Amino acid sequence: MHAFISQHFTHFIALVVLISRLGDLATTYLVSPTLQLEANLIARRLGWKFAAATLLIALVPYYSTTAGVIIATASLLVSASNATKIMTARALGEQEYAYLARTVVARTRPALGLLFGLLPAGCYALLGGLILLFYPDPVRDWGFYLGVGVLTYAFVIAFWGSIRFLQLKQHERHRPSRPPGQPAPAIHIMVPPGAEPVTVPGAAGTFTRSAPGTERPALSKMQSAGPAPADGADRG
Repeated sequence: MHAFISQHFTHFIALVVLISRLGDLATTYLVSPTLQLEANLIARRLGWKFAAATLLIALVPYYSTTAGVIIATASLLVSASNATKIMTARALGEQEYAYLARTVVARTRPALGLLFGLLPAGCYALLGGLILLFYPDPVRDWGFYLGVGVLTYAFVIAFWGSIRFLQLKQHERHRPSRPPGQPAPAIHIMVPPGAEPVTVPGAAGTFTRSAPGTERPALSKMQSAGPAPADGADRG
């Protein structure tokens, strides 16, 4: 197998890049079919046609195999990150997931939000630097380019994650306040059979717990307070 890969190394790297890009697209679609949860502002604005066009990046290894290794590493990490969000996004639905994200941002101070958002990027940057420490020679060590790929991913999530947080924070500041007397949005939480319905008022709305089978309030009621769209307008 090793000999076969060595003989077809460029094709192998191109295949890995293609798989990594397909993984990114597939996991992004499972999390956010309309891309409103997509952190990359360019991809969110240009839509799925642009996202599909990124598959052409699989041709890069035919120009530079080292660049192909970097792209494959970063794209696989993006796909893995997206995959961790699939279960929650599919269970809640894209709109409710976006509402949850806006709620979290609204309750987080800007400095802390940016700090917490940069922590994962810092961990990946440390890992990338450690790989470069062990594989320092870009001429002899392919591990060097794996390290660069990890550092590239760290930069990407730090950059787009920060922009996404600040964008949502900005929309929250410009969101019209709820008129006096207008009820807060209702959020329905399912509890085991036999449990008594409990209504808990909170700062973000009224949380109603009831047994399964009770009709669930429409999403429009949850958004009746008028939160801004998630994209002004999600991934991994």
